[in-house]
Amino acid sequence: MFIYSVSAPRLKIASLFLVFIICFVTMCLVIPGEGQDVVTSVPDFDLRIYENVKEAQDRVDFFKDFGWEVDTIPQKVSEVIIPSEFDAVYEKYNALQKAQGLDLKKYKGKSAKLYTYVITNYDYKGTVYGNLLICNDLIIGGDICSANQNGFIHGFSKDNTVLF
Repeated sequence: MFIYSVSAPRLKIASLFLVFIICFVTMCLVIPGEGQDVVTSVPDFDLRIYENVKEAQDRVDFFKDFGWEVDTIPQKVSEVIIPSEFDAVYEKYNALQKAQGLDLKKYKGKSAKLYTYVITNYDYKGTVYGNLLICNDLIIGGDICSANQNGFIHGFSKDNTVLF
């Protein structure tokens, strides 16, 4: 067991705790359950939509391109570092990204911003989030997922068959 002591303002500690919780929930959602496999076919769409994402409206429009309506203000924005070495969880999450024409391995060890939006038009009882990982105005990864413990995670497309 490791013990780490930090003297920081309460807001920073609360922010770090929230980032930890989001990462934990995302990892739990990424691990496939029994009988669920990752489908790795790349959908037919223009990969240029991932480029030049500079403004808040660009992110909202990105979701609209896939048929999703989101709150215009993100639920959360955080700075994340893509790990230098991928464990099994990251390998499975990257398989999801590859199915969308993306690859997080190109960004190992780099910093990115994670934007989390609430999706308002998903036919599901519960909260659904749209996550975008952005590095240098380029979407390098992301997903659509439920907030429930036994929920789901898939790529951006509404008819996407990439499910965990």
